[in-house]
Amino acid sequence: MLYGVGGSYDKRTGNFSGSSDTYTAYGVHAHAGLYLSFWLARFELLPFVGVGNAKLDVAGVGSDSGHVTEYGANLNFVIFVPVVPLSGGVGVGYLHSESSHSIGGATTDLKADNGTVSLFIGYSF
Repeated sequence: MLYGVGGSYDKRTGNFSGSSDTYTAYGVHAHAGLYLSFWLARFELLPFVGVGNAKLDVAGVGSDSGHVTEYGANLNFVIFVPVVPLSGGVGVGYLHSESSHSIGGATTDLKADNGTVSLFIGYSF
């Protein structure tokens, strides 16, 4: 069984009803999952849940910050460096996020489902 922590950063820009908007979110994740090892490599399946802060800024209307909740899973391929406790790899995953914002007297609920790709380097102990 594997346990760990991770994070996410999400920044999007777009236009809605004639005004530009920017959405920025930061999250912290708790991971727990399984792995399958092969000599100096392993596959990891790590579901996660997370919380963080999200900000929606609509030009000419206003902005609002609030919490964001996230969940998803990552499938990683990790290679271990012999002799030193370093590892690195690539991963693909799924991230669902939800946040709610009150701007200009209206409440906007944002939900997103995203595919993710990651490169990482780490310390193994």
